[in-house]
Amino acid sequence: MNHTAVLNGQMSFWEEEQGEITKLTAHEKRLFDFFCKGGQWSNRQIMAQTPDRDPRSTIRYLRNKGVAIADKWVKTPNSRFKLYFLKQ
Repeated sequence: MNHTAVLNGQMSFWEEEQGEITKLTAHEKRLFDFFCKGGQWSNRQIMAQTPDRDPRSTIRYLRNKGVAIADKWVKTPNSRFKLYFLKQ
């Protein structure tokens, strides 16, 4: 189970299974908060609704810090793209 808290003015992400605390930057916190609202979002949707100009790299950083962000490919007749969401 994942928990969040504010430590020393910075957002922290705590993973119960691992027993470690990871600090999130303000940039990462914004995107983490966005995902906590729920839903599945494409890169373009994230860019339109947050100030993040490169959500894919921020998602990579969050994943490296233990945030469980999943994705799935969506194929349309003219394109394909990923939807990102928090694992439940």
